[in-house]
Amino acid sequence: MPKLRQLALLLSCLLLASATQAQFPPGGGMGGGGGGRGMGEKGERRQPPPQAADNRPVQAPERLRVWHERLVQLRPTLALQAPQAEAWDALLRDLRDLAELNERRRDRKPPVSALVDVDRDLRLEQEALSEHAAAYADVRRFHQRLKELLTEAQYQLVLESYKASLPPMPPARP
Repeated sequence: MPKLRQLALLLSCLLLASATQAQFPPGGGMGGGGGGRGMGEKGERRQPPPQAADNRPVQAPERLRVWHERLVQLRPTLALQAPQAEAWDALLRDLRDLAELNERRRDRKPPVSALVDVDRDLRLEQEALSEHAAAYADVRRFHQRLKELLTEAQYQLVLESYKASLPPMPPARP
């Protein structure tokens, strides 16, 4: 019975520490910079990040998801021939799957366990990365096949849709 009591005490302490830590922003207790709660570097008020209905921060859309949606919209304007359409569909399918894989990875929560297991965590990360590498290789292979089949004008539209899906570049520093 004493071991059970010790375990319960340990779990209570861990929960209390977690609850206390959750009250403070990352990087320290006062939000960094000492400018006061909600203040930016030069004293301007920072806007809180947007939140979804369930109070989670809203994530920017996955860029491959954006590209996929742009390609779906572009398809009717290309007048694809049968071999082109087949390659197009293969690219879209794997691009959608890769975007979903990226979103799941981005939103994945670390494993919750009372026991720390470095080897397990490294193995899970390695498995996730190898799955990602295979998915990227598939998308790349389908893209190369499609590029070979499209005319220059058709491919230029694909390239423009890709460029439009990239996040904006930060302004150059003087």
